[in-house]
Amino acid sequence: MNTFAIKGLIGAVVAAGMMVSAALAQDVYPGERKTVKIMVGFGAGGGTDIAGRLLADALEKKLGGNFIVENYPGGGGLQALTRVVPASPDGYTLAFVPIPASNMLYLDPDRGGNFTPDDLTIIAMHDYGTVALAVAKNSPYKTLGDLVSDAKSNTAITAASNGALAIGHLGLMLVNEAAGINVNWTAISEPGMLMSSLLGGHIQVVSDTFSELHPAAQNGDIRFLAVLADAPSPEIEGIPTAREQGVDVALSTSRVLVGPAGLPAEVVSMLEAAIEEITSDPEYRKVASERAVQIRYMNSADATALWKGLDEAFRPQVEKFRELSAPK
Repeated sequence: MNTFAIKGLIGAVVAAGMMVSAALAQDVYPGERKTVKIMVGFGAGGGTDIAGRLLADALEKKLGGNFIVENYPGGGGLQALTRVVPASPDGYTLAFVPIPASNMLYLDPDRGGNFTPDDLTIIAMHDYGTVALAVAKNSPYKTLGDLVSDAKSNTAITAASNGALAIGHLGLMLVNEAAGINVNWTAISEPGMLMSSLLGGHIQVVSDTFSELHPAAQNGDIRFLAVLADAPSPEIEGIPTAREQGVDVALSTSRVLVGPAGLPAEVVSMLEAAIEEITSDPEYRKVASERAVQIRYMNSADATALWKGLDEAFRPQVEKFRELSAPK
């Protein structure tokens, strides 16, 4: 074989190898030019959105491709999940959702959730959000004890959260039950109205996750009465827990990445491993903490067990709420 023939053969082999490598690169999830959409069922700037965007950016840096967050506010997160459940199980349509708020969407028939955990692939838990109770800066209540003491005789106290059976509402229900009081509750779901109602004196208490309330606290508009924490974390340092004030309640939301049922095992494994590595990085945890995001990783199996366990834990609360809100 002459020199030109050998060179031509080598060139052909190299070219073929490059074509195979390029093809394999396209086959490896997520692919260089592919976009992974992560649906968030709440508005931009909220706790779930902030944590979801933090995770999306980190996944893009670690895995390549394009990871983008799309916001679909409305229905307490329902709009995001209704887009993910029927999606193709290829890993390119995901959702970042809070539980137990997402459980409520199908546990309560009035919430409109036509799905169960079996219609989803639960990939991993990324973070959690401690529930907190807060008041306006000029409120007479300085502690949770002050609120409980007044609520023993004052039936005009009203608290609000952003939706029926959302995490803030569930927290208030548990506080009422544990403290033997009956603080009234109302839903205020319009963006910005929850804080303006509190600061305007139309309600006396807000109940939501620490990360949602944190910006208003930083601005000096509100004061925390208590966090419903079961363990300390840097983000809530200095804020007394409900248990420390004699009310035995702990509650937090857990934020998980999910996809449609039937997501390929290799895609789940890749995302799961990436999230574990991301959440173990001290620098990432530092940035998250600065944004009031409380990191807590949980793998697919454990996160799935947690989700299903919350169904049983909160089914009695749903039934109690429906009983109390039924027409007399």
